[in-house]
Amino acid sequence: MNQKGFILPVVLILSALLTGTALAWAGRQFHAYNRSILNFTRLKAIHAARSGVEWARFRLEMDSRDIDGPGDMWYDPMTFRVGEMTVTVSVEDEQSKLNINALVYPSGELNRRISEIADGLITRPRREAITRFLRREGVCRSFRSTGSLLRVPGFRAETQSLSAITVFGQGRININTASPELLEILVRSGGAECVAGIVREREREPFQSVFDLRSRSVMAETDYMAWFPILAVRSDVFSIHSSVKSETVSASTTMVIQRTGGKSVVLRYGEWMS
Repeated sequence: MNQKGFILPVVLILSALLTGTALAWAGRQFHAYNRSILNFTRLKAIHAARSGVEWARFRLEMDSRDIDGPGDMWYDPMTFRVGEMTVTVSVEDEQSKLNINALVYPSGELNRRISEIADGLITRPRREAITRFLRREGVCRSFRSTGSLLRVPGFRAETQSLSAITVFGQGRININTASPELLEILVRSGGAECVAGIVREREREPFQSVFDLRSRSVMAETDYMAWFPILAVRSDVFSIHSSVKSETVSASTTMVIQRTGGKSVVLRYGEWMS
């Protein structure tokens, strides 16, 4: 009786230990399984985002028109599904903005036309702070991103201002894609009515050349003569944004490309996942 009374508790303890060990092992396996499924889903998401970027890049390379603007195959965002994931792809024309790096020539001389536009976007004191930074220590610097503008001493920028600024391109502005905020600075003598006319005309039919601004009577002669050297109707630099969302993960890919003929080179690339 004593031996039986001793063995039974031992058996119960061993059974509890074995059960606990089995449950712990099963829990770890279940967690590992869920983690592998999540990692696999993340992998699919990032590959879907990459595919979206490459798809948009291909469309830009295949666009052989001499102009860029409304009606182009890349102009409107596109959304499609890949299994349970939703992919959204958009292209942003970097030449629809003001290239702040063009504010100072490589020689260190101020670009008067670009500085006048910058004064209208971010105010003159802020533009002067950027100019000093670009000329610092006698070396003509350049910004790698609009976010790096915040490193400039005394510079504080609103999101609205930064949305019309880029760090890519040669400083030419595509009149077919320029934002109304930027257009308002370019058509000082015409005001909001002139801006609305330019937007309306380019949506009806994109400008085929900068001269169309005069032949279609949407810009005053004084404004045209002041700005035509930095205006364009075709762009070379684009930002491609591809985002993927599902119930469990999200991923995004951004690529900045410079297009030359039917090919393009990557200027910047980034991926994010959560």
